Amino acid sequence: AKQALSTTLLFETTKREEWLTSILGHQLNVKSTPQMKALFYDDLRLPVQFNRKTRQPTLDDEALDKLQAKEPVIRPIVRRIREIRSLGVFRSTFVEARTDRDGRIRCSYNVAGTETFRFSSSQDAFGSGLNLQNIPKGGDSDDGEDGLELPNVRQLFVPDPGYEIADMDLDSADLRIVVAESGCKEMEAWFAAGKKPYVEIAKEYYHDPSITKAHPKYGAFKSLCHGTNYLGSAHGIAPRVGLLIREVERIQQWYFGRFPEIKAWQDRLKDQMRRNRTVSNAWGYRRIYFDRVDDAMFRQGVAWIPQSTVGLLINKIWHNLRTHEPAIQVLLQVHDSLVFQVPASRIDYYKQRVVELSRVPVPYKEALYIPAGFKWSAKNWGDCE
Repeated sequence: AKQALSTTLLFETTKREEWLTSILGHQLNVKSTPQMKALFYDDLRLPVQFNRKTRQPTLDDEALDKLQAKEPVIRPIVRRIREIRSLGVFRSTFVEARTDRDGRIRCSYNVAGTETFRFSSSQDAFGSGLNLQNIPKGGDSDDGEDGLELPNVRQLFVPDPGYEIADMDLDSADLRIVVAESGCKEMEAWFAAGKKPYVEIAKEYYHDPSITKAHPKYGAFKSLCHGTNYLGSAHGIAPRVGLLIREVERIQQWYFGRFPEIKAWQDRLKDQMRRNRTVSNAWGYRRIYFDRVDDAMFRQGVAWIPQSTVGLLINKIWHNLRTHEPAIQVLLQVHDSLVFQVPASRIDYYKQRVVELSRVPVPYKEALYIPAGFKWSAKNWGDCE
């Protein structure tokens, strides 16, 4: 499987390199700093970007973000360069990762690795394994061109004989916390009706009732709304979503006008942090900031509430599974999801039990239950559906 994936990665890299050659009229080695600088700073005559630490000219991800924000016409070129870089990382990080003697791959969890109660993971103490919380699932590239599909690295992870593997994910977890904290009634109603708020918002903004999660505009619009909930500025969001700054500003103004409860919640939190530098979540945990009171601190505080709430929730669900059904083997914790395997001989029973055990209330005045979705496979993690 690893050899097959390695071949796929090389094939996909070649396709992107050929695409760049056809567009640029010459070959480009994206690993070559002189060639990259010659393309962007000499041929295209774009403003030179400098690394914040070294003060040297750079074409790292941050620099490419700024350049494509200034010249949107280069976005397809930047996208292909990033894909080639990603494919190289996939191969070196995942395909060539060192496994243990038993053929398994492990990681070391740092339970104090973040301030939001999320775990961070890394190589283990014996030099094997890797960060298992960032395993890409692949999929189509942003422009939807046929044949340009990033490989699903998760297919390398298979269940033990006699087991099925499952991927459990909390549905719109961060947004549900923002809605509960802000008291946004319309989004609450959408959730109660089984609708996706970001889809409904995109339909309304673009006056297009045909928009779904698969629509080309949806991904960027969702990222914009998510960033806006966390006090993201138009200047910071625009390069990430591929829109002009003034267009992001226009959407943000419309968004806050449409859902004033979210803006009021942000303002209340900012006032609270000015007074006592503290935020808290529904579980009763507090975060005290000792940094300078500025926009950066406000963004950290606003984001901490949903992220910490969900981080604690997923671990409580994990505890439920381990306590009440020890035959369910949790393999990975990925911030707001769990990967686990169960005996295939009693698969119907366990499918029902994991739904029951994942129903943990978030203790607001009116208890909040965040639905969990489950995908199953007898083959591998990447095949879960």
